[in-house]
Amino acid sequence: IVPDVVTDDLIGATFNPDDGFCDPHSVAMGYLAKARRLGVTVERNAQVRGITTQSGRIVSVDTAQGSISCETVINCAGSWAGAVAALAGLEVPILPYRRNVYVTQPTTIIPGQMPLTVDVTSGFWIRKEHDSLIMGLSKPDEAPGYNIAVDWAWLDTVLDAGFARFPRLGDVTLNEKQCWAGCYEITPDHMPILGRHPELPSFINAAGFSGHGIMHAPATGLVIAEEVLDGTAQSFAIDPLRIERYRTGSIFERNII
Repeated sequence: IVPDVVTDDLIGATFNPDDGFCDPHSVAMGYLAKARRLGVTVERNAQVRGITTQSGRIVSVDTAQGSISCETVINCAGSWAGAVAALAGLEVPILPYRRNVYVTQPTTIIPGQMPLTVDVTSGFWIRKEHDSLIMGLSKPDEAPGYNIAVDWAWLDTVLDAGFARFPRLGDVTLNEKQCWAGCYEITPDHMPILGRHPELPSFINAAGFSGHGIMHAPATGLVIAEEVLDGTAQSFAIDPLRIERYRTGSIFERNII
């Protein structure tokens, strides 16, 4: 499945043949096209500048394109979710953290497809993207912020971790023009924040997925729609993921992937 991997120091590994990966851009464009067919109006280049409330209810969202009257706001702003919440006077602990993706030149060292492979010892991950390889490693001391410049100084650490598990990476070259960086939306417990905000019930959070948002998007859309239309999520319980957990001290199992 993944040739030429150093396994001498491994106790075991997991593999699920039903796992896969998707193209997030195509998924997002598919959702957008369907929404438009259903009558949704999409305002582009309309940065949110304020959220107006009266008597504890939202009455409008102020944007660069003008004011939009509304009764409910769904905060699905990803890395900007904490900043959007602040516009409504709310504290939602979601911060942006840079993640780097390093891309190789096309290579034949791994013929055919390969699964997303994660070395849990180091955190290094790698998979194929067409004929190239993409890889990365989270930087533990990365400061929060909207920095999306590729961290070239971090590359040596990434490659050291990669070479230790996949020595044949030394046979490929980097495609610097294809490397990129973006922001994860990170919460204190790396779990999403879903549902109504207790201080402003018409403000509904759907953010903070900490790198898993594309996988959780369909289920999230379902339960957030229920939260709006039915008053609360119905298909499965989201209470453990509501923001109130930070007040009660609820914790999640951390020794999982």
